[in-house]
Amino acid sequence: MPIRAVIFDLDGTLIDSMDLVYEAFQISIEDTTGRRPSREEIRQHFGFPESRIIGRMVGPRLARATTEEFHRVYESRHRDRVKIFDGVPELLEQLSSADVILGLVTGKGRRSTEFALKESGLDRRFMVVVTGDDVSHPKPHPEGLLKAIGTLGVRAAEALYVGDAEADIDMGHSALVTVALAGWNTQSAEAVPDSLIRFMHPAEVLSWLQRTRSESAWHSSS
Repeated sequence: MPIRAVIFDLDGTLIDSMDLVYEAFQISIEDTTGRRPSREEIRQHFGFPESRIIGRMVGPRLARATTEEFHRVYESRHRDRVKIFDGVPELLEQLSSADVILGLVTGKGRRSTEFALKESGLDRRFMVVVTGDDVSHPKPHPEGLLKAIGTLGVRAAEALYVGDAEADIDMGHSALVTVALAGWNTQSAEAVPDSLIRFMHPAEVLSWLQRTRSESAWHSSS
């Protein structure tokens, strides 16, 4: 069955943003608690939106003020610190021109997702955007991806999910979609199956898609 939809993760897949994400958590939490958490402490909570991560780390009394500080740091530094990965804008344009449906599933909250997409010029690219605020169960639970597939009106077998983290891979497998690693991010997950599709440059996504579509058409006619 040919792929009709390509759904992407955001941080570490479309935009090179993880350094700023960690920094915003560290500065905001240190500002309200006096203690600067390590990246590993923060990473343990990934999958949840920022407000829930912060609530889990600082408690309900400090959560609101800390979350606002997170957004202040993130938004004020985004333009200087975050870049779109080379080849991503061209890939999204080419996929759209090839009538591929585009979606986004991220653990980020709605506010930071919309801000990042707009700042990166990607806010009009996706037919569906599912954030961590839109689900009850975070990655690697497949709820967000299944919600995106349902909204796009495609079957799991017709969807490709591209992400950079182990949680992305596990979510995709649980949702029974085709999964690929965004290998153009040099910090992408390493502990992944050898059989997993790996794209080392965004242009490889389109090449793979064209090849699989041709193979599908050949099998259908034979």
